[in-house]
Amino acid sequence: MYNFSNMNDNFEHRGFTKNGLKEGFGIQVWKDGAVYKGYYSNNKANGFGVFRHHDGDKYKGEFLNDRASGYGIYLHSNGALYEGYWQDDCQSGIGEECWNDDSNYYGEYFKGKKQGIGNQ
Repeated sequence: MYNFSNMNDNFEHRGFTKNGLKEGFGIQVWKDGAVYKGYYSNNKANGFGVFRHHDGDKYKGEFLNDRASGYGIYLHSNGALYEGYWQDDCQSGIGEECWNDDSNYYGEYFKGKKQGIGNQ
């Protein structure tokens, strides 16, 4: 998604720190308008958070080491939606995609691609 730990002037972080590292709840705003509101551990997004891309896409769910990992919902600005499991910023495990034309896919994903058992 985004490089949360890029330590140049591309973002502003407001929140708790410990020994100079982001820790606990915080808000990070990038110059392009992207925003993360959520929890940090050891300077990385870890735990529950909400990330809004500059283009309006939004992810709400679990993070691990600055990446979507665990259960989460990704809402595209065009209204398409994915709800399910993630690993390393990719759909992975069981999930469902729904599109604006009322079509959907429910099934297995691996590294961001439909794989295994599923239906459309």
